[in-house]
Amino acid sequence: MARSPSVSLCIRCEQSLWPGEVELCPLCAVAVRVEYRRGLRELEGNLGRWSAFSSWLHASAR
Repeated sequence: MARSPSVSLCIRCEQSLWPGEVELCPLCAVAVRVEYRRGLRELEGNLGRWSAFSSWLHASAR
């Protein structure tokens, strides 16, 4: 089946057709945004813990 060049499959689920530049269907676009924000929160927490550990390490070395 020939597709229109302006329509492509979603790059995440490879099932839904999605026109445009983003190349994600609406459901996958929302899921990716949720995963992205969750990852940023997790990274922020990890960086905070590393900072606290670094402070503790420098304080205990004295």
